[in-house]
Amino acid sequence: MKNIILLVIFTLVSGQVTFGQSSDNRRSDSPTDRGKRSGIGANSESKGSSQRQGGKSEDARRSIRGASGQEIDKNIKKKQLGEQQGRAECGRPPNRDEENSMEKARRPNLRSIIKRELELTDEQEERLHKIRHAWHKAVKEIAGGKKISDLSKGQKEKLANAWKKFQTVRAKLLSKEQLAKLNKILKKHREIVAEKREQGGRELQIGTLSDELATKAKSLNTKYLIFAPTQQPKKPIPLLIYLHGAGGVGDDIRKIRGQADQLWKGAEKYNVGPCIVVAPQATLRAKENGGWVPSDLNFLLGHLIATLKVDVKRIYLTGNSMGGYGSWVWGGHHPEHFAAIAPVSGGIGSGGPKDVSPDIGQWATKLATVPLFAFAGGKDKVVPADRSQRMISAITEAGGNDAKIRIYPNEGHNVGRHVYGSGELYDWMFRQKRP
Repeated sequence: MKNIILLVIFTLVSGQVTFGQSSDNRRSDSPTDRGKRSGIGANSESKGSSQRQGGKSEDARRSIRGASGQEIDKNIKKKQLGEQQGRAECGRPPNRDEENSMEKARRPNLRSIIKRELELTDEQEERLHKIRHAWHKAVKEIAGGKKISDLSKGQKEKLANAWKKFQTVRAKLLSKEQLAKLNKILKKHREIVAEKREQGGRELQIGTLSDELATKAKSLNTKYLIFAPTQQPKKPIPLLIYLHGAGGVGDDIRKIRGQADQLWKGAEKYNVGPCIVVAPQATLRAKENGGWVPSDLNFLLGHLIATLKVDVKRIYLTGNSMGGYGSWVWGGHHPEHFAAIAPVSGGIGSGGPKDVSPDIGQWATKLATVPLFAFAGGKDKVVPADRSQRMISAITEAGGNDAKIRIYPNEGHNVGRHVYGSGELYDWMFRQKRP
């Protein structure tokens, strides 16, 4: 009886599917629904313009300058004029249908996990699903959404009988070994659900630039990925911008999901705290121009500051391969935007991996003003490690005392998987803050 009560408490209080339910009766908790509750995203609804005004001191506004720095300042001021004006000027809401389909396609559901781990046939899996659905339907009909403490004695007895029937039918379908596996899967599922609820949850969104900004930032896809907490933050939070490699170039935002995922998972794994990860996509036009274009990225940054609750003193930049080059060149033109920069396997010329820009001395002078941590593979034959070493040396010669490099001696061009999969980058980066 005690076990029954505990199970019913979890079912009623958490609203989660312990043993499964049909798609018709499943609680809607998609990124679309969570996004509506959270208010996080490009131009998503907020609880009030006052929440969108915090964290932007006069010093922070004065500090954001550069070729397109005025655009960034302009967007901050627009943000302060009110939420509606900010939305009209700075962009459109995320494409919720598209982000939702991406999330569903990526995430294995509980049914598929159970089928795989228990090695069930299609027929067995369908029968088990119907049994689980019948149990949840019984709980809903008997309890009616009430807490266990509010149920009458008769209702508790009905639940106990329904549970016994559920166990009996399930035992006829599954062996003891399968039942043991199922209980482990469900226990792990409950733990994950509880952990995500405690963390507030995280979700993927797709942001969109306004038509006005799209005509200015021609080298960028108008869509970009946003990984953000599902709950509206009470105060501005850090922003981490990831620039993808050459394999992500195009006009299909799904193409960079895999690359961007590793940053979000790393931030979550190493508990950096609430943050937003944004991944823009470079178009073929950007590649024709040598890769990432700093002036276009400035327009994007101004848009993000105007539409997200960003701590402007904790904006971080990283990128891999072509994105590593983008980190060097964007940071080399406008280091004042960033609290820290981390290029990974990055080239130092717009003409490709073998090219060396004649402007690296100018980049180094500006990069000497910001904390920088470069990463490279010792066996990288695409972008040799000496490119990163050369930049760090130039920064040091220019007076930079907060620039360093880590070379993985046995790794090649895929060193990014180690960099973004370990805690060293996140521990270093999220400690940095602009004065």
